[in-house]
This record gives sequence, C-alpha cells and structure tokens, in this order.
Amino acid sequence: MSDAKTIKSASTRAWSARANNGATVLQVTLDAIDHAFAHNYEWTVLAHHLRKGIDAGAKREVDNIKLVIRSVVPDIKIVADEKQPTGIRIKMKGAVKNNHATSIVHDLIERKVSISGTAIKNALMPEEEKEKKEKTFDAKAWAQRQVKNNPDQLEAMIAALQALR
Repeated sequence: MSDAKTIKSASTRAWSARANNGATVLQVTLDAIDHAFAHNYEWTVLAHHLRKGIDAGAKREVDNIKLVIRSVVPDIKIVADEKQPTGIRIKMKGAVKNNHATSIVHDLIERKVSISGTAIKNALMPEEEKEKKEKTFDAKAWAQRQVKNNPDQLEAMIAALQALR
C-alpha cells in the first residue's frame, strides 16, 4: 500500500477500530514509513497517521506508535508545528530504515499485540533505556510528598516509621 490517499483512509479506519485491531494500526504505520521512503521522504502521510491517533484521544497508543516510528527510523525527528495542517512536522531527510526493528514490528503484527499494552515497549525499547526507567526508591522525595499531602501529621508519621524499625 503506497498510495497516499489509500494509506490515509486506512489510517482513519485503523484508529477508529484500534481497540480490536492494533495490528492494523501497526501495519498502517509501517506503510506510511515505506511511503515516505519511496517518495523522497514525503512525511505528510505519516504526520496524518499520528494526527488521527491524537484526535482519537489515544495518547498511550500514539506514544507506542511514536516508539515504533523512532525504532524503525532512528534518525527521524517528530515536532509540533502549528504551521502544518496536521500540527506535526517530521524531519527524516537522509534517514535510514532499521531493518531489525522493522522485523520486530512485523512479528508484533503477526502476534496481534495491543497497541495500548506494554508488548511494543518491551520489544523495541533499548536495554539501556529500560534500565534507566527502573527507578530506585528516593526516600527524600517520598518524605516530601508525604509532608505535602499531610503536613499536620509529620510527627505521627515519624513515630510510626520509627516503630517499624
């Protein structure tokens, strides 16, 4: 599917039915990426696809689709630009497609994963980013939140914590 009009139409249908068919949204994403590469980095179809997801109120799904896009095309830049009809500008001139990430996405499509779940992030997120995401407990930040939420209970909280020691 490389015709812009066909991809845009498929995108609209896919976002409307995303709850039951996340694989279609993923396939349309790959089709829009292929369209951009086949037509001299013509990115408006891909921007249209993202806009449809944003308009559908699918924030988590759009975040996963952006992860797919950034994995398949690592050098891509997606920025807000109100001058564009979609409100999105994509810079991908000179970008190269990551075939390994593309094959991972094809596998996700075959498995019919949900675009709102964690399977996409687990499959595509680089290991070093996964490690960064694993937060260590910050006792000072936790204490500040507790004092902010219950400022008049500070002494009682301290006593309760000391009792647990």
